[in-house]
Amino acid sequence: MSSDLEFSDTRGGHECYAVTVDGVTLRLRYGRIGTDGAVQLYTFPTRQAAEEEAVKRLAETRRNGYEPAVKGDRQQPSVPRLAWRLPNLLNPCRDAPEATVRTYVHLEGKRGPGPAWTSKLGGRPCRPPGDVWPLAHDGTPLVFLAQIDFAEFPPLPGFPERGIVQYFIWEDDLYGANFDRSLDMTSLAVDANVRVRYFADVIKDAKRLDHTVPDRFSDPDGSLPHDPTLEFILVGTLRSGPVTSDDRLLEQLTGSSLWALSEDVHPDDLAERYARLTGTGHKLGGYPTFTPADPRRVEDPQVLLQSDDDLALMWGTPASAISSSTRTTSRADFSRVAYNWVCS
Repeated sequence: MSSDLEFSDTRGGHECYAVTVDGVTLRLRYGRIGTDGAVQLYTFPTRQAAEEEAVKRLAETRRNGYEPAVKGDRQQPSVPRLAWRLPNLLNPCRDAPEATVRTYVHLEGKRGPGPAWTSKLGGRPCRPPGDVWPLAHDGTPLVFLAQIDFAEFPPLPGFPERGIVQYFIWEDDLYGANFDRSLDMTSLAVDANVRVRYFADVIKDAKRLDHTVPDRFSDPDGSLPHDPTLEFILVGTLRSGPVTSDDRLLEQLTGSSLWALSEDVHPDDLAERYARLTGTGHKLGGYPTFTPADPRRVEDPQVLLQSDDDLALMWGTPASAISSSTRTTSRADFSRVAYNWVCS
C-alpha cells in the first residue's frame, strides 16, 4: 500500500506527503518537493493495524489541502477539490473514502472528424505503414472501438505519458468478451475476441499512415454497441474522486456495503448522491462503476478505460465497459487485459 500527496499554495510552497505500508511497517516521508524531506517509521503488531493508521493519516492530510500527486508534474495540479458532502450515513466511516481519492481523466466527446492520431471513439484508427488490422480467432476483422493518445491528457500515476493505445472488439452477441466461464478476472483476462494495442511512437503525418479499413466498416444490423462510422473526438478533464459504491474496496474499507448503510434512506437515493462524488461516465483511470458488482478481487489491478452509455454508444441500460490492465500500465505493457461489459 502506498500513496503520494502534494500541496501547493499561492506563496510558492510545494510540499509532498508519501505514505507506504510494507508488512507491519508504516513509512512517512514529507517535506518540500525537491529536497530529501523527513522520514518517520512506525511498527505495528499487524499489517491491518499499519494500514488503518495509514488511512487515518492520509485522510487528515487531505483535509489540510493535499491532493494526489501527479507523476512528473511539479506545478500545482489543476484538480478541483472534492466538496465532501457525504451522506450522513457515511460520516462514521468518512476517513476511509477520503483516503481512497484518486485522480482520473473524465472523457467527453464531440462529433468529428479529426486527425487519425487524435483520441477518439469510432472512426478510423491511427495505423502505421504495414500495420495488420486485428483479427478475431476465426479470421474476421475486429471492430475499432476507441483510441487514447496519452500525451493529449494530463499525466496519471501508473499510466504511460506518451503513445497511443487502441481498443478493438468483435461483432457478436458478447462484443468479444469471454463470458463462457465464471465472471472473475482470471476468466475475463483469457484471450477473447478483443485486442488492446499500444504504439509508443505516434506518427502525426497523414501521408505516412495507412487509412484502409476492412470492407465491412459499419453496423448495418445494429449488432454493435456503436456505429464505427461515427467519430467522436475525446477531450479530457483531470478530476478526482473516491472509491465507487460498487468497487470491491468500499466494503473492505468501511466494513459494510453502501446498501447495508441505507436503513433510513432508499438505496438508490444514497447511491446516486455518492455517485456525484465518485464520478461516472467515460474515464481513463480512477475507480470504475459496475452494474451490478465488481468482478475483481482486492489485489486485482486498476481500471484502464471505462466507456459508458452516451456518444451514440449503447452497451445496455445502463451499462459500462471496463478494460483493466493485469500488468503495470506504466510499462506500456497491454499484452494481457481483462475486458468486461455489463448491463442491467
